[in-house]
Amino acid sequence: MIKNYLKIAWRNLWKNKGYSALNIFGLAIGITCASLILLWVEDELSFDSTFPKKDFVYYVPTNQKFEGEWRTVFQSTPGPLAQVMKDEVPGIVKSSRSLGTDVLFEVSDNSINKYGRFADPDFLDIFSLTFVEGNIEKALDKPDAIVISKETATHLYGKGKSALGKVVTVNNDIDYTITGVFENLPSNISYSFDWVAQFESFAADKPWMSEYGSFFSDTFVELSPEADFETVDAKVRELLPAKRGDEDVIAFLHSMKDWYLRSNFEGGKKVGGQIIYVRLFAIIALIVLLIACINFMNLSTARSEKRANEVGVRKVLGSGKGSLISQFMAEALITAMGAGTASIILLVVIIPLFNTLIEKQLELRFYDVTHMFSLLGVTLICGLLAGWYPAFYLSSFKPITVLKGIRSKRESATMIRKGLVVIQFTVSIIFIISTIIVYQQVNHVKSRDLGFDRENLIRLPANGDVIKNFNPIRQDMIGSGKIENVGLNNSAILSGGNNGWGFEWQGATNTEDIVISKRYISSGFFETAGMEIVQGRGFNDELDNSGNNILITETFAKLMGEGGVIGRTVRRDGETYTVIGVVKDYLYGDMYGTSDPVMFFNYHGNAQYLYVKSKSGVMMTETLAAMENVMRKYNPAFPFEYQFVDDAFHARFKSEKLIGNLSQIFALLAIIISCMGLFGLATYTAERRKKEIGVRKVLGSSIRGIVKLLSKDFMRLVFFALLIAGPIAWWIMQNWLEGFAYRIEVNWLVFAVAGLIAICIALLTVSFQAIKAAMANPIKSLRTE
Repeated sequence: MIKNYLKIAWRNLWKNKGYSALNIFGLAIGITCASLILLWVEDELSFDSTFPKKDFVYYVPTNQKFEGEWRTVFQSTPGPLAQVMKDEVPGIVKSSRSLGTDVLFEVSDNSINKYGRFADPDFLDIFSLTFVEGNIEKALDKPDAIVISKETATHLYGKGKSALGKVVTVNNDIDYTITGVFENLPSNISYSFDWVAQFESFAADKPWMSEYGSFFSDTFVELSPEADFETVDAKVRELLPAKRGDEDVIAFLHSMKDWYLRSNFEGGKKVGGQIIYVRLFAIIALIVLLIACINFMNLSTARSEKRANEVGVRKVLGSGKGSLISQFMAEALITAMGAGTASIILLVVIIPLFNTLIEKQLELRFYDVTHMFSLLGVTLICGLLAGWYPAFYLSSFKPITVLKGIRSKRESATMIRKGLVVIQFTVSIIFIISTIIVYQQVNHVKSRDLGFDRENLIRLPANGDVIKNFNPIRQDMIGSGKIENVGLNNSAILSGGNNGWGFEWQGATNTEDIVISKRYISSGFFETAGMEIVQGRGFNDELDNSGNNILITETFAKLMGEGGVIGRTVRRDGETYTVIGVVKDYLYGDMYGTSDPVMFFNYHGNAQYLYVKSKSGVMMTETLAAMENVMRKYNPAFPFEYQFVDDAFHARFKSEKLIGNLSQIFALLAIIISCMGLFGLATYTAERRKKEIGVRKVLGSSIRGIVKLLSKDFMRLVFFALLIAGPIAWWIMQNWLEGFAYRIEVNWLVFAVAGLIAICIALLTVSFQAIKAAMANPIKSLRTE
C-alpha cells in the first residue's frame, strides 16, 4: 500500500516537475537556513561544556557600590580572598587566584608570544587540564615551575619532542622550568590560556597583592558535589564586608555554565547576555522554516484547479478521502526529502562562507548521529507541516462538482491562502526594518565623537626595554619623518583601566564613593592620541615630575562645581594632587554608554602600551617599516607586534555586526521564499480568472489594464502586511534599542523604505504571472471542454 502511494506520488511530482522544483527549492532554503542557525546555536551553547567540572566551578566577580548604585566588576577580587574562601566557607574544596597576561617565551633563537595565567596550584585541577607530560599534582610546587600547552611545546621544541624539564626564558628576563604539558584547550571557552605559572612567586615582590584594598585578581573556586549553591553563595557574600569592614564591595559566585551565555549584569543582578541572541535566532530559524512551509502550501493549493479532475475521477473509482490524503502527504514527504537532500548540498557550499561571516568554524558532521537525525527530523517536520493543509484541502473536493466543471467558490480557502501570503510578507518586512535599524544603530555609535582621533593611531605592547628606552624610541620614530608623535599609557585607550574611589576635592562633599578612573601616561600622550586640552596646560616633564600635578576630564571638572578648576586640589590617602589642566571627555569602556571621570598622572613607569601616531599622507607600510626598525634597535628581544586602534574599535561591535549580517541574510531568504508564495497565489488567481481575462481581452481590455487588474489585489495584501509589520517591528526594535544608553530614535522613513522595497519586489513577482495571463490567447481560455 505504501509502495503504491509513493509510486503514484512520484509520478505526479515528475509530471509537474516545474512546480515540484519550486517547492523543493523553497523548502531547501528554509531547511538550509534553519540548519545554519541550529549549528550556530549548538556552538554557542557548547561554550565551556568540555570541562568535566562545569557544574561545580564558579568565577568570583564583585558587586561594587558607587554613588548609591551597584556595578558588577570582573577581575576585581583582592588577593587574599581565594584562600579565605577555601578555609572559611564549607562546600568550597578548591580555589585559585589568577591573573592573565601575555609573555614572550624564548628557547635559543626560537621565540613566541603566548597568553596565559599566573595561578595557584588548584587552578590546574579546577579546569581539569589533561597532562600529556608531567604530574598535575606537583606541577606548580616550585617557584620557577611553569606548565605549557601542547601547541606551545611544539612551537618551542618541535613536534613529538619532550618539553618536560626544559628551561624556557620568559620576557627575556626570568628562567622557568617546564614541569608539565597539557592538551590544547578548545576554542569555545571563556577563559583561554596557553601556560600557567605559580602566582605566589609572581606576587612575592608585590605586597599590595596581599591587601584587601587591592581589587585586581580573577578568582576561581570549585564546590563539592554535595554543596548547596545558595548556602555557599550566601557565605561568600558575607566575606568581604567582614574582612574590609564596609558593605560597598560584595563577592559572589558566577557559574561556569553562565560565563559565556549569561554574563551581563545591571544593578548587581544578572540580566542575560549572549543567551538572548541564541534564543532570538532560534526563533528566527523556526520562523524562516514556517515561511518555507507556507510557501509549499500556497504553491500546492495554487494548482488545485488542475488537480480537481484527478481527485474527482479517483473518488468516482472508489478512492476514499483517507487514501487521497495519504497520497498527497506522500507527495509532500517526497518533496521534503528532496529538499533535505538539496539542503545538504547547499550546506556544504554555504558553511565555509557562513563561517567567514560569523568568524567561527562550524561544520556539518555527517558521522554525528545528532546532526543527521536533526536534519532528518527537520525535513520530516517540514513535509508534515507543509503537506497537511494541501492534503486535506485537495481531498475535500466533491466529485460531481469538479467533473461538471463547476468552480467552487471556496472563499474560506482563498482567504487562508491570502492570509498565508500576508504572514510571509509581514515577517519579511519585519526583517527588512530590523536590518535597517541595526545598521543605523551601529553606524550611529561608530560615528560618535570619541574625544580622540583613532585614525592612524597604532598600539604596541610596552614590553621588554620599551619603558627604559622610551626617550630614544620616541626621538628616532619622530625623526624618521613618518611618525607624528609617540606616547605611553598604562591602559588601552578604549578600555576601562584602573579605577579608584575615596577621593575628596574642593567644591564638593561626600565624594568618597564616586568612582574615578586613573591613567598613568607620558607627557606626549595627549598629542599622540589627538585629545584636546580645553583648560590649562598639558604635562611638562620638567615641571610635572613630582607626580602631584594632574589633568582631569570635563566630567570630573563638572563634579568640582562652578568656576575654574585650575589650581584646585584632589586628595586621597594623605596625598594631595593639583589640577593643572582639563581634557575633553573621551569615550572608553562601554561604547554605548558614558565614561567615568578620569584623572591623568605624568608617570609612565608602569605603562602597558606604546601609542604611535602616523603622519597623515604617509603610506602605512612606510610607517610600520620605520616603527619596526626602531623597535628592533631598542627592544630586539621581542617580536614587532602592533594593532590599529581603529581595528580594536570596530571589534567592539562584533555582536551587533553579527546581528546585522544575519538579519540581512534572513531578510533576503524570507523575501525570496515569500515571493515564491506570492507567485503561487498569482498563478492560482490567474488560473481561476482565465475565462474572465479572455472575455475582457475580447471586449478590448489592454494588457496593461489586465495586469493592473490582477496586481492590485496582491498589492493590497502587501500593504496590509506592512500595516501589521510596522507596529511589531517598532516594538521589537524599540526594546532592542533600550539596551543602549547611546542610541538612535526610530524614524518613520525606515518603515516607508521597507514598505517600498516589499511593494517593488512583490510587484515584480506578480507582474510576471499577470503579464503571462494577459498575453494568453483568449480563444484557448474561452473554449469549453
